[in-house]
Amino acid sequence: MALTLYVASAQPLHINSATVTGDFVQRTQCPPMLESGSCEIRVEFRPTSQGTRTGTLLPNDDGAGHSQTIVLTGQGTPAGR
Repeated sequence: MALTLYVASAQPLHINSATVTGDFVQRTQCPPMLESGSCEIRVEFRPTSQGTRTGTLLPNDDGAGHSQTIVLTGQGTPAGR
């Protein structure tokens, strides 16, 4: 899955980090400074057991309202399905 961070002002966005929790792995990262436009953060689901699995993506940046929490959900299925 891909999540997109947008720069919505004339000021550059400084991205300190992005942390992923739960059964998810971050595959790509935005540059440390995004001057305009957007960048994609790609996340891969890797369930450790069956059933509903949850996690979060926590971008850490200096944008207005910068304490975003993006909830991630996936469904783990038995091997071979």
